[in-house]
Amino acid sequence: MYNESTLFDLSFLEQMQDRDFLVEAVELYLHDTAINLKEMQQALDTGGYGDVSKIAHKLKSSTGLLQAQKLFSTLEAIEKLAIERTSAIQLATYVYQSRLQFNALKTALEVHLERLTITS
Repeated sequence: MYNESTLFDLSFLEQMQDRDFLVEAVELYLHDTAINLKEMQQALDTGGYGDVSKIAHKLKSSTGLLQAQKLFSTLEAIEKLAIERTSAIQLATYVYQSRLQFNALKTALEVHLERLTITS
């Protein structure tokens, strides 16, 4: 399956040398991203391609901060396809993949956070 090194890289956030900030930032990311992915699915289900594009764009920023490249690339593809409105099936596939990728990322981040709190 996946391992941490292929899912994310927190080195940018770790440069701040503030463990509490890092934990809070990751927890906020996990919470907000779960909500935004549900909203993106709902927008897709109702044909709201503009909303799908906006949500994907917003998620790219926070996902990029965590250097979660696989999910970031999928969000880029979603944003592009939603703007182009050319392939509803491909767009739906990418939205589904983004949820699967986020779930794997979430699991890995939760394990990482647990390790951080144990060592503090």
